[in-house]
Order: sequence, then C-alpha cells, then structure tokens
Amino acid sequence: MATTNDISNLLQEFYEQDTVQTFSDEFWAHDEIQTAKNLRWDGNQVKIHIHTGRNAGVAAANESGLTGGGLPVAGHQKTQQGQINRKYVYGRISLTGPAIYSAKSSANAFMDVLDFEMERLTRDVISAQSFHLYTGSAMAGGVGFNGIRAKVQSGGISGAGTGGSTPSPHVITLEHAGGFDSTTASAARVVPDKGATRYLRVGDPVVFGSLAQLASGTSGMAKGVITDIDRTLETITLNPDLTVGAPALSDTMGGAPAYVARGYDDVGNNEANLCPTGLGLLMNFSAGQSFQGIDYAGEDWAPTVSSRFSAAGATQALQLAGMHKVIQNIREISGQKTDLMVAHPSMINEYLNLIETTGNIQYQPLKATAGYDTLTFSSGSPVKWIFDNDCPYGAIFFLNKKGLMWAVNRPWGWEKTDGAVLRSVANRDEFTARYVSYYDLGFKQLNSQGVLKGITTSSTHF
Repeated sequence: MATTNDISNLLQEFYEQDTVQTFSDEFWAHDEIQTAKNLRWDGNQVKIHIHTGRNAGVAAANESGLTGGGLPVAGHQKTQQGQINRKYVYGRISLTGPAIYSAKSSANAFMDVLDFEMERLTRDVISAQSFHLYTGSAMAGGVGFNGIRAKVQSGGISGAGTGGSTPSPHVITLEHAGGFDSTTASAARVVPDKGATRYLRVGDPVVFGSLAQLASGTSGMAKGVITDIDRTLETITLNPDLTVGAPALSDTMGGAPAYVARGYDDVGNNEANLCPTGLGLLMNFSAGQSFQGIDYAGEDWAPTVSSRFSAAGATQALQLAGMHKVIQNIREISGQKTDLMVAHPSMINEYLNLIETTGNIQYQPLKATAGYDTLTFSSGSPVKWIFDNDCPYGAIFFLNKKGLMWAVNRPWGWEKTDGAVLRSVANRDEFTARYVSYYDLGFKQLNSQGVLKGITTSSTHF
C-alpha cells in the first residue's frame, strides 16, 4: 500500500494565496499630516513671507500730542522672508530577467514578482517618510542632520580588527535614538534614555562617522550591515566592511563622537544630512540658529517648547496643566489653535493613569479608535490626538496643520522619463525601477507649533 510519503515526489504542492506580512504598516501621523496643504511648485526654491511685527507708530496722546508735544513717530509693519528648499527621496527595485519571467510563467508563483516589489516599495517609502517626520534640523549637535539613527555609546564596541582582517562581528551599544540627546545629566536632555535601537532594523546597511564625516561623504567612515538587534540591551550586531584599507569602527571617528546613519550605496554614502525636515526641530533648536532662513530668536517665529525634565535631567510625570499651558501659549503667541496632537502609544498609558489618579472625569477620552490610535483632548476646544509608533518617547507634539505645508516640487511617482518604468542594466540580464519625489515639509508659521517633552514613559516596547 502506497502512502503519501511514498508518492510525495509525484504530488504537487498547494500554496496559500495570501503573502502574510509580519511587520507593522501603521503610520498614523504620516497619514494625518499628509492632509496638510500640498503646494506644488516649480523652479529652485519656495519663498515664504512672515509678518513679524506691528506698526510701532500707535499711541494714545492728548489734544496737543504726546507728553512734551508731537504725535507718535510714524512706523511700519515688520516682515521677513525665508525659503524652503527641496529634498530628494528615492526608492529603487532591481530584478533579474529570469526572476520576472519565472514568476509570470509559473502557475505556483505567489504573485507577479514585479507587482509585489513595486507595491511594497511604495509602502516602504512611507515607512521612511514616517521616520523623517520626526527628525529635526538641529539634531545631534549639528544643523541639518535629519537622518541620524543613533549614536555609538562611549566604549560601546566589542569585536576587534581593521580592514582586511576577519574578526567576529562587532556588537555595538547605542544611545541617542534618532540623534536626540538622551544622556545629558541636565535639563538640556531631549528624550528619555531608552529605545536607542528603535529606528534601526536587521538588514539595514549603515555608516558610522562623526557629523563632519557624515556630511562630507565617504572619507574615513566605517560601514557594515546589521545582522542582529537586542532591543533590551540596546545593541546591534554588525558585519563590518573588511576590505583592505577600510577604517576600523570606533566610538570616535575622525576625532569626534560616532553617529549612525543608513548608507545607500556600496561606497558609504549616507542620508545623515539629506533627509526632509521633521517635527524633531521643535524639540532641539537653540538661539543663534536659523530655520528656513529665519532666525529662531523671538516669539514671532520660535515654537513653544515646554520641558518636564528636572534640572538633573530626570523625566517627570505628565501633568494636565502642562498640556493646557502649551496649547494656551501657542494661541496667545501665534493667534492659532492647536488642532492635532501626536505622541508615541506609550503616552496613552501615562494619560489614562493621570486621569485615574486625579479623578478628572472631564478629561476622559471622547473618542477611541482601534484601541489606542486616536483620542480627543479638550483645551478650550476639542483637539484630535493620535498615537504613532515612530514618535519620540516622552514627548507630545502640539500642531496647527494650517501652519504646515508640503512643498512638493515633484510628486511621488515611478520614473519614466524615457517612457518605461523598467530600465535594463547595461550588459546584464537585469532591470531596475525607481520611485521618486522632490519635496520638503515646510513651516509657514513655526510659532503655531509646540512640544511638551521630558515626560516619564513606563510602558515602551523597546
């Protein structure tokens, strides 16, 4: 009697139709902020104009004029001009000719491999945009470093060897998730000291260098591919580049602390200072710097930044008064209402615990969707509050969507300048395609935005 084992070589396999995805594709804040004004433009850059001051020639006077005689000195309205430049973001796929043909011709293929790769790339681009949404132009102690993923902790590298040797993979301890300062023992801290690996994934090609090296390109930087991540110990395991002459990986590169950015080609080029602008600039700006060509100094342009960090750099519990204060300050300074709040999902636990311990029934959620992704907070008027996985820990962003603008020079689309999406690679049976956009997130009114940071978070995943 023949069993199925005996005739297994004669039987066909049956493939379940769906390809099951095992990672999150939820980008709540990105989807919401995408509804902000979309400005299409041509040319080199977008010029913006802000009204920064009233006419000073207004005063009360008696019949004979001001005390000492005379009328108020004639004044004028004060304005400033700034600009928004474009950033270039690309996604690429590459397929061999046999792979495309085999998938199309095989009855047992899960789906057309080309359709699958193209569809998934568009979602992967959104995942990158979600990270970009929280980066900031004054991150990591330098202006314009919007693509920093983390910092190498001092003394945080195990594994030895330089280019051309064959050591075991390096294990690297990280800090400063997203480039934000998380370890300063003072009120100057930006985020809690946790989650240093949260903006990195296994398989990421990464580059290590000082800020100066990352900005200049390939000179003297180390690189490799992440093979493992320990979220608890906040370490990554790296297969380093071992080609002869490759720089040895260190916690200092080029005489300065080493930071991590994603690399995007084989020679170590990286996106550290090339990513679009994000909300992180609200958390980490300082006097003397400018944004969009306008100085931060002065309430006519600077955002509202409130911190719960103690003088010693410790986080503190969320307070309702602090939330109201940010919203009220934004309205008093800018004349605009907060209409969107964004935080990491861990913040909902801090908020609900606050409600329970204070007995503030009036602040209970008015709306909850999908368990925890949307609430409504009331401060004068209802404000939509969404929770996003990529948002920095310990922070709540208070936004006015009218004050934001997507400055889009080239909308997202598949490159087909010569009429075809797929392009053949010279002298190879291979095809590539790229998905591309030129844009940046612009702030028409920076002082209508704000952030409350330094909040204790007790239920983060990483």
